[in-house]
Amino acid sequence: FRSVAIKSQDLTSSFSYLNIAEIWNKAKQSDKALEWAELGFKAFPDRTDNRLRDFLVVAYLKRKRKDEALQLTWIQFEEQPSLEHYKKLHGIATKLGSWQEQRERALEWVSKVIARSANTTNQWKQKPSKPNYSLRLAIALWEKDLDAGWSAAHDGICDRNLLIALAAALESSCPGDAINL
Repeated sequence: FRSVAIKSQDLTSSFSYLNIAEIWNKAKQSDKALEWAELGFKAFPDRTDNRLRDFLVVAYLKRKRKDEALQLTWIQFEEQPSLEHYKKLHGIATKLGSWQEQRERALEWVSKVIARSANTTNQWKQKPSKPNYSLRLAIALWEKDLDAGWSAAHDGICDRNLLIALAAALESSCPGDAINL
């Protein structure tokens, strides 16, 4: 494949490996695609491009390599705890039938991240701060868990837009609570 030969001249990022893996994948050469994706992951183990990880997750699921697929999804969530990565973890863990266990683990991780961030001090932040529960509130809203959302809103600070979304969700069932946010 000429395009692989050309692209393999520049292997300076994990994305370069992903490009080659996608070429092989389109050519219905899934083993070679997986090989290139894994080479990229090994060449750039720290902060691997998440698109490469996603490619590997799909490849691993097709090959019934469930633990590896879940682990790569976890790495993304641990590196960048966000609602987007939480949803991705939910999707993979649900496919694998382990969402309840993984959800508990993820929410514990979110709690640790919130506490660590609040307690972190540096030259710009001389004292610990109030914990920011925005991620926990975003997750609660996505899961439609208004009790957890209410707790998150009162356990620390939260993004104003999330508080407005929580108030809107509470409006019909608990109008008094919605007003008090």
